Amino acid sequence: MAEAEVNTTKVYLIIHELFGVLQTRHGIKLLAPVVPPVQCGNDHDGKEHEHKHEYKIARFKEGSWGPYVKMLNGKTYTLQGIKKRSCVATDVPCHPQFSPHPHGTFTQSKKKPYCAWNLPLPKRIQQLRIVSIRDADRPYLIGDPEGDTLDAQMVGVSIAQVFEYDAVPKESVGIYYDQTLVDLNYEADEKNDPATINIHLWAQLENEHGMDDDCARLHAAAATKALVGLFSPTMHIGGTDSLSINDLYETQPRMPQGIRFVELMTLAERFALQRTDFDPDFLCTGKTCGHGGNMFVQGK
Repeated sequence: MAEAEVNTTKVYLIIHELFGVLQTRHGIKLLAPVVPPVQCGNDHDGKEHEHKHEYKIARFKEGSWGPYVKMLNGKTYTLQGIKKRSCVATDVPCHPQFSPHPHGTFTQSKKKPYCAWNLPLPKRIQQLRIVSIRDADRPYLIGDPEGDTLDAQMVGVSIAQVFEYDAVPKESVGIYYDQTLVDLNYEADEKNDPATINIHLWAQLENEHGMDDDCARLHAAAATKALVGLFSPTMHIGGTDSLSINDLYETQPRMPQGIRFVELMTLAERFALQRTDFDPDFLCTGKTCGHGGNMFVQGK
């Protein structure tokens, strides 16, 4: 009798804004830019709030979230215990109309990211929670030629993207930096079939209390500039506006089995739901308040 097929555990790395995805012949490098904080929105004593990007990791398992683990500035992370894709990806992402994907080949600039992730090519990349930009004030992206071309091409922005891997049988899945294992729950969620290990990465605003539309646009422009600045100076892309995350694109892709819709929430949405110590007057939680998604760049 033939040996029974092993039911491989799936590893879902869910990427939430704001990363540059640099594809090279060695795999994929995620680069989180250092986004300068914006100061706007007065509290009760007249002082301005400072809104900063947060860089966090967390597990979602059996219907609940585990604790946050902060990414460390200047570190390079790897995800181990996953199968490497042997073939060359010729179309990453698969739907460039939902993610900025400049034409041409670019290199990483000398500007240091907040942190980086070295990853093998995923089995597939799935673009979820697509926000429409058809009715937005255009242009959304500017710059000749890359920004203008992308603005004409894009009809929506994916604000959550799933990198799908298969776990290596009998090996432990884990996130490492400097040979140090990140303290996270890596046990598979056996309630899913097949079992999954759902790991989330966020690089975005968390506390948006007091932000208005003008502040959201200010942050969107700064976030886009920081992201584009990670690559060669010949890339000409600028951002002009934030988007409404409630204005969903008319056609949404099917959710991968083993991922729940609650896992697509932004840090700001989670923050607003969890806070009970003040009136949740978050004007910006209904917006991307940034670039909106990840930018895929073809490297050398």
